[in-house]
Amino acid sequence: MVFDTHGLDTSLNARTGQNVTIIRELTSKECDIEDVGRMYRIKFDDGYETDAFEDELILTYAYKPKGERYADRRTEKSMVNGSNQTVR
Repeated sequence: MVFDTHGLDTSLNARTGQNVTIIRELTSKECDIEDVGRMYRIKFDDGYETDAFEDELILTYAYKPKGERYADRRTEKSMVNGSNQTVR
């Protein structure tokens, strides 16, 4: 997962492009889900923790040579012949 503020959070803009781990989804007591949508507690590789909006988290895939498949079948994509079709 990669963090991206889209240039909207000056205190965290420098962290755009860094890898993060989602610790957990925030509850309705911790954020106004109805107003801002889902938010998550995240941790950067250097140990720094903060909260992030769902649109600040970008799912990334590791590069795989042509013809190979991704290991996570829930989000697996086929890169055979340059296609990007979900494999079931």
